[in-house]
Amino acid sequence: MLIAQLTELDPAVQNVLPIGTTLLSIKKHGLSLWASTFKVETMGPECKPANYFLKCSLGERGRLMMEGEFEGSKAIHAVSPNFCPRPVAAGKLSFEDAYFYICEFIEMTEESPPFDSWTFCSKLAHLHKNGKSPTGMYGFHVTTCNGWIPQLNTWEQSWATFFRKGFIYLLDMAYKNNYIYPRPQGMDEHLDVFLNVVIPRLLLPLETGGNSIEPSLVHGDLWFGNAATTAEGNKPMIFDGAVFYAHNEYELGNWRPPRNKFTKAHIRDYQMHFQRSPPEEEFDDRNRLYSMRFNLHAAILFPDTQKYRQ
Repeated sequence: MLIAQLTELDPAVQNVLPIGTTLLSIKKHGLSLWASTFKVETMGPECKPANYFLKCSLGERGRLMMEGEFEGSKAIHAVSPNFCPRPVAAGKLSFEDAYFYICEFIEMTEESPPFDSWTFCSKLAHLHKNGKSPTGMYGFHVTTCNGWIPQLNTWEQSWATFFRKGFIYLLDMAYKNNYIYPRPQGMDEHLDVFLNVVIPRLLLPLETGGNSIEPSLVHGDLWFGNAATTAEGNKPMIFDGAVFYAHNEYELGNWRPPRNKFTKAHIRDYQMHFQRSPPEEEFDDRNRLYSMRFNLHAAILFPDTQKYRQ
């Protein structure tokens, strides 16, 4: 059976639903470049309708994506249960080398940013302020994925160290697999300056000289395609995260590229709820730095798109 053609619930999925759940229909729903996605309509115990969103993918890449999304969604939902669909489970399907993630189904509107920026940013700031790292460090307890890209989530005490190691990891992936080609002339010299001068210069002041920051739970891939409003109640929701504990301002790096449809107005609204980290005057430089990692993600995910490589 091909996961793109599911017509019945796999036993592994059926087993994570409430006992007595009966399938009414399963149909393709939404769009994902890295997985097959479905709306699952069921009749639950006591004859109550219950709908779910099911995502399936193949291989080790699929396992990492499904497990990471489940664990990340659990973390978000635990802090902000009205800001993320309730995760149900992740696991291996009974056929092929296939894996799944399932959560509650919430009907969304087609609206994308700019939606109610003030409410959205209020909820996001609440997540960042209250999503505390269980270790007090930066990272996450499992691998999470940005698109299909597995992130380096190894725990680190220092945000500057965590960000630098993560950037090196992505660069190695990009060049070893020719996701960025050809390798620009003089790149090694520029990278040495970037990794060993620019990153420490912009991030170490957050943690030294009397300044300090705490790890915040971030969505990690917050572009307009991973945020929406509910059809009922018009409430903001986020989903499909690449979750880990980071400097909260990292989240806003993905709002800098115009392609992602968040604007400076969204950043201003966010900062009304969560002030800039000191040194405040270097916020824009940090935002530009963080946006470079998201641009690197895009270059790896879409290697044939020249504007991302540039």
